[in-house]
Amino acid sequence: MLRSTLLILLLLLWSPMITARKPLSLHAVATNTANSAKPVSAMVTLSISSQGNCIVRVEAPLYGSGPCEVTASNDSTGLFTIVSNGPSGQIRWAGTLSSTAYQGTYSVTYPDFPQIPETGSFKLIPNFVPVILRLEDVLWSSEFDAKDGTKVYALADRDMVYFLNSKHEYAGIRVLLDDKQEPFIRIEDHKDGSLYVDAKTNQRLLERHTDGKDGYFCKPSGDVTLYYDRFMNATPWSSVIVQGSTIYLKDAGDGVDLYDSSFKPLNIRYAKASSGKSYWASTDSTGLTEYFDDSFKSLHWLSTVREGQTYYAHVVGKKVKVYDSVMHPIENKSHFWANLGKGLAVGLAAYGQAIQARAAANQQRTYSSPGGIYSTNTQPIGGTSYSNSAVSNGTNYSTTTLTIGDTDYSTTTGSNGYYASTTNQHIGNFGYISGSSSVGPISGSTQKLGDSTYSNYSTAAGQWNGSSQRIGDFTYHTITSPSGSVHTGTTQKIGDFLYTTIQ
Repeated sequence: MLRSTLLILLLLLWSPMITARKPLSLHAVATNTANSAKPVSAMVTLSISSQGNCIVRVEAPLYGSGPCEVTASNDSTGLFTIVSNGPSGQIRWAGTLSSTAYQGTYSVTYPDFPQIPETGSFKLIPNFVPVILRLEDVLWSSEFDAKDGTKVYALADRDMVYFLNSKHEYAGIRVLLDDKQEPFIRIEDHKDGSLYVDAKTNQRLLERHTDGKDGYFCKPSGDVTLYYDRFMNATPWSSVIVQGSTIYLKDAGDGVDLYDSSFKPLNIRYAKASSGKSYWASTDSTGLTEYFDDSFKSLHWLSTVREGQTYYAHVVGKKVKVYDSVMHPIENKSHFWANLGKGLAVGLAAYGQAIQARAAANQQRTYSSPGGIYSTNTQPIGGTSYSNSAVSNGTNYSTTTLTIGDTDYSTTTGSNGYYASTTNQHIGNFGYISGSSSVGPISGSTQKLGDSTYSNYSTAAGQWNGSSQRIGDFTYHTITSPSGSVHTGTTQKIGDFLYTTIQ
């Protein structure tokens, strides 16, 4: 899978361009739809040199760059399959080839480490000026000697480094690099999952478990473990070590249900009343539930279900008052309450420790939430353009851009007090940005290739990377923030106006 070179004689069927052995490249956005609720997009370039070398580059936030080869083609139907191999996985690109585009679906498999297969879609269009990639443009490698004298190899796809043994086999260790190219997360892959470790402190950060079809993450926090699905979305489950035993807790409506280590219900529930006060409820094998306050003192209330009806009882001394489900007093049916006095509070204090520990750990849980929406409209008047932007949190920005020769001068003010002043100097297909803002300096560059523009910016918040592709009157944007979150959007041109929305 991990190859240093691939010399591919490619595409005798494509067009006269291929037959003539001329270089060719295609590009566009590929969308990973493994998580249908949150598809992720990234720019992809497929490059074919005049010698037939095939290279695929997959940009952030997705991975999968590497050499490629044609595995199937059909002249009559135009069906065409390419397989690219890289340290981050094997991608099978299957689609229809025409003179204007190569489009279809792709699937990603992971021969060397446990990962659930992923799928997506793509539509690649030719670059007007071919972008011919070399293998070293998409992957980098190095070698060094281990303590026992054997050779160890490192192969990197952007900021993810994979370690290989002396036989060039994956050694089960990956390292994620920070923006200074320093290791900050070590990933130890095993047959049924992975362990994520802080590279500097060796602190365990996450565990991933998978059976090849589904999986989940768990995050330890002291004696508490929080559970996430395979897309790192929070689940209602957590677990706590109590007196040497594991207790599982599940959020259920307005309360928390408790289970033993074999996921058998303990019939103990922690919840809040409509008044906001917390209480415990413990149910015995006969279906009788007793209620306790947050300190595990009996509230002298019980309930049971008989013949489909819920009945409540309030014990006052030796007297028992019975109520129906809407708390109307009814005649006491003493045969249901024969076991009223036995009490069910044994062990609740220990479970209370579990609830308190879980509540503290939950403050660290990261829930997935939809991002804000940024929209802007731009009107050019002569050599000056005026933009008004609005964010879903209510903040508004105004930007004035004056173009003099090859340089754009922009000033931005925001309703929240934000201020920025930048210049963008254009030299050929490149743009060089510099300036300052009320929160720190701004710098960056842009490069235009055909109908696509690639950009990177350094701000006080960190590094931003973006790509934009123009198709007709629309331009499609993908932006990666310093935190790794991905934002997508569209610009539509109507007359002299540009309307942009970024999610």
